[in-house]
Amino acid sequence: DYKERVEWVRTLKDLFLATLKKSSEGVAYKFGLEPLNKYLGGVDYGETIVLGGYTSQGKTMMALQMATDFAEKGLKVLYCTAEMTPIETARRILSNQTETNIMDFRKGNIDDYVKTRIKQAGEALGDNWNIIIKTVLYTSEVKQYIQKYDPDIIFIDHLHNMDRNSKGLSDYQRVTYNMRDLQTMALQNKKVIFVLSQFSRHKEDGNIREPKLSDLRDSGAIEEKANIVMFVYWKRRLQGKVEPRKGGDPPEKLEIIVAKNRDGSIFRTPLDFYPEYCRISEPEYDDELIEEAN
Repeated sequence: DYKERVEWVRTLKDLFLATLKKSSEGVAYKFGLEPLNKYLGGVDYGETIVLGGYTSQGKTMMALQMATDFAEKGLKVLYCTAEMTPIETARRILSNQTETNIMDFRKGNIDDYVKTRIKQAGEALGDNWNIIIKTVLYTSEVKQYIQKYDPDIIFIDHLHNMDRNSKGLSDYQRVTYNMRDLQTMALQNKKVIFVLSQFSRHKEDGNIREPKLSDLRDSGAIEEKANIVMFVYWKRRLQGKVEPRKGGDPPEKLEIIVAKNRDGSIFRTPLDFYPEYCRISEPEYDDELIEEAN
């Protein structure tokens, strides 16, 4: 156990020996998406990871894909949402796991056979996964839930919807203080915290362009406090080329761009995206996988 292992770190020599031991084990948690493990190795205790993107680019779906992948590995996940109800969040998880079109949930277009399949999946996942879904508006609530549930991994969806009890703050101050609070929670509690972040604009001189670190909205603290910053980039959506999907269509191509990585390389990797099922997976062909960024 990590907390027990660090208790004997008293001297510089102890610290070096603990570092060597930990290096032989690798980081604490692996992603379910292998392309991310190839360059990031996974995520470690006390790290803050920012998942940024333009509006309607699939940030929440990526976060939920990661959350369910971690839960599948037996980890306890706290999913804090500041923009959806727990029912809306659960709807996306069930769509992902049963290949039920997310719009069918909204329209009520679910026949008895599909209802039975969803019920069976919900019961099985509820018995085997440990995901706590909570609506939060303040970082103080996140802190309380960490103390109450002692999760391994926390998701914050998303930073810019988090309010603050202090009045008269600018957006810059509010986002800066909240980002600092979340990083402090990760470090003090030795937890992994994923923070979803909005971007400013997606057009430059009227043209679609790829995201960059300066697009993170309102505060430079988002980039500064993060161990890793990764972007979700769905180019065809920005170009307005995505048609309504009924299911069974070829996957959309989504890119994950790692723009900051304190411990290693920055890179980009394409992933297969099925928005109607809220599902993200590895590309079918290995030669599509990873292109290292310059």
